[in-house]
Amino acid sequence: MLAYLGLLAFRKKEDKLQENVVLFKNKKANKIALKRLETAERYLKMSAQNSFYEETSKAVWLYLSDKLGIPLSTLSKEVAIQKLGEKKVSPVLQEELFRVTDECEMALYAPETGSMRMHQTYSDAYKLIGKLEDELS
Repeated sequence: MLAYLGLLAFRKKEDKLQENVVLFKNKKANKIALKRLETAERYLKMSAQNSFYEETSKAVWLYLSDKLGIPLSTLSKEVAIQKLGEKKVSPVLQEELFRVTDECEMALYAPETGSMRMHQTYSDAYKLIGKLEDELS
């Protein structure tokens, strides 16, 4: 009986969370970003450079969109900088964020061969999401 009441309370909380889409996306942003980075890691192991950088870029940008409550259609560096400033995210972390996104963009549109760079980008993106989660939560 106690387990049933616990399950009922949990379900009610989840339903309320899903009604508020912005709050729901904010809560799930880290989990979704980490899943995208897992996919990027699979591409890294297959040496699929374009797919890797695309997935890494999506992980970071979609994380920002969900965490900051910015619709993806209006998300840009300028809007992200403004919102991150409002949330008092350190300038050093903002600089690191845009360095990772710029790396992904450069690799997508001006490809270079080098799996070491891919490993470094993956590591940086993974650490970045963790640091942002700490500052934005």
